[in-house]
Amino acid sequence: MNAQPTAAAAGTIDVGGDLTVNRLGFGAMRVTGSGIWGDPPSRERAIATVRRVVELGVNFIDTADSYGPEVSENLIADALHPYPDDLVIATKGGLIRPAPSRWEADGRPAHLREACEGSLRRLRLEQIPLYQLHRPDPAVPLADSIGAIAELKNEGKIRHVGISNVSERQLRQAQQIVPIVSVQNRYNASDRRSESLIDLCEQEQLVFLPWAPVQEAGKNRAVAAAARRHGVTQHQVVLAWMLATSPQILPIPGTGSVAHAEENIAAAAVELSADDIDAISKGALLARSRATISGWLHRFPAGRGTRLTSTWGEQMETTESADGTVIAYDRTGDGPPLVIVLGAFCDRKTFVPPASLASRFTVCTYDRRGRGDSGDTQPYSPDLEVADLAAVIGAVSGAGSLAFVYGHSSGAALALRAAAQGVPMAALAAYEAPYTIPGTRELPEDPPGRITALVAAGRRADAVRFWMTDVVQGPAEVVLRMENSPMWPGLLALAHTLPYDFALTGDQGIPVDYLAKITAPVLVLGGANSPDWFRRTVQATTEAIPGARLVTLDGQDHGAPPEVIAPVLTDFFLGARSLGTLRGLAFRIVPGQPDIGWVRRLGCRDRAWRRRLRLPAAWSCRSKANR
Repeated sequence: MNAQPTAAAAGTIDVGGDLTVNRLGFGAMRVTGSGIWGDPPSRERAIATVRRVVELGVNFIDTADSYGPEVSENLIADALHPYPDDLVIATKGGLIRPAPSRWEADGRPAHLREACEGSLRRLRLEQIPLYQLHRPDPAVPLADSIGAIAELKNEGKIRHVGISNVSERQLRQAQQIVPIVSVQNRYNASDRRSESLIDLCEQEQLVFLPWAPVQEAGKNRAVAAAARRHGVTQHQVVLAWMLATSPQILPIPGTGSVAHAEENIAAAAVELSADDIDAISKGALLARSRATISGWLHRFPAGRGTRLTSTWGEQMETTESADGTVIAYDRTGDGPPLVIVLGAFCDRKTFVPPASLASRFTVCTYDRRGRGDSGDTQPYSPDLEVADLAAVIGAVSGAGSLAFVYGHSSGAALALRAAAQGVPMAALAAYEAPYTIPGTRELPEDPPGRITALVAAGRRADAVRFWMTDVVQGPAEVVLRMENSPMWPGLLALAHTLPYDFALTGDQGIPVDYLAKITAPVLVLGGANSPDWFRRTVQATTEAIPGARLVTLDGQDHGAPPEVIAPVLTDFFLGARSLGTLRGLAFRIVPGQPDIGWVRRLGCRDRAWRRRLRLPAAWSCRSKANR
């Protein structure tokens, strides 16, 4: 590519049927200060960037009143007003900014009216071409928020209405109130939770605006391979892939740099092969990583770690723990809150909720202490992590509605400890908390102390190798493969938190004393293919918790994927109140297999009894006494 390509090379798309724009836009979040707060380091450079993208054919700019806050909208007006005739400015309202990197929903009608009118003033517009609800507010009925925006549209202050960070159910609810012309959700080559919404946008000719479109590009091995073949950057490959994936996608990459803006716009001229597109769509790196690692990380006493670095996004929210430590979390989906607590080498981006879960729950994932965007106040203690979890539960639980909690590995141990200490939760599901029953497995001497010493000496790589080879006992060739993969820097970044995971479980056996104090409904989960010591631990954990139930997933080990876990969690949590008769029973799930054979084999032969228990088709049961 010799001459600088323009956004026109991406083709065009209609917004609302009457606003035609080039299909490569500009996201104006990054023309602000650090943490999307305050003025940019160089206002002149930021203004030059905005002017340059318009010179290169970009005629769709996305911003929000919360970017800065107010900084992005003011800067756009200073740079471009009076606007070109074909320029479409989209902005958003519904988030407030109490501090840098903090985002809180405010969907009250009065606030949305004030936000919209403020955007009109700052952008120097008589009518906003596209106004979007930035995120539904759990404390405000969605109908009230959308109704307020519909009123502003009827008053002529808004031309078209869009919605952001939503599920399909929320989109449908909004469409019943006012015509919706666009959906803006997080979407990129590594985070594809919104693909069902993209399909819907294609069917209904809605515009899909992917935020964070180029983040984590390096996590997809096929992206790197295509970049090498075409002699372009990975970001350009991802943008070209999005343009080729769906005619309704309008990418809006953002930057505060002229050079980066020119690079992004040049992606419009990158032509990927069908094989490139297919490989990227399959998510080659994550698929290979899981296939390679899950076979031996089932022995991992603290999580799978398939996605290892935390990437900031506008969806991030924060709350303060009891000791003042800031804890970062994300929310996605629709329904009662469900908090996910993960194990070692995992951050809030590791667990990608499948659509089947996000359509039934508002799924909250968070960065545990010392990870991602959360703080790490010292000295560490497990009780501080309990307080962190309590703070997250409190932040996402609505009035009179407690959150459900799902913990995996050391995250399960943390969730169980919190429940034992009386942290309020509607129900808890715990997958293979890695308590070590003495005599069931061998551990090296003092893993936390050795890891702490290695990290303090600047030997993070050695700390991770020690954990993987001596504690997890993973194959050397797999560890070597990980060292040469894009996930390795993320492992190193989290090495200092490995002692935290060990502190939650240790090698002192099942903590029967505090497990006996749990009063919340508990479902204990385990994989049928997990090693013997894990199966024994899961059984002993179940027996230590009053009224707990046990579910064994056939064909699964310690790394059961979210899509397998989702239906189990849904059936348990949404049936937690109505299935009181099940307390004290154990279940076995055979994914995809009819239940009759297992019902007979395990002794529940009475179909009327099955109906009384309201068991899903793939569940069968037996009493603890008959296991």
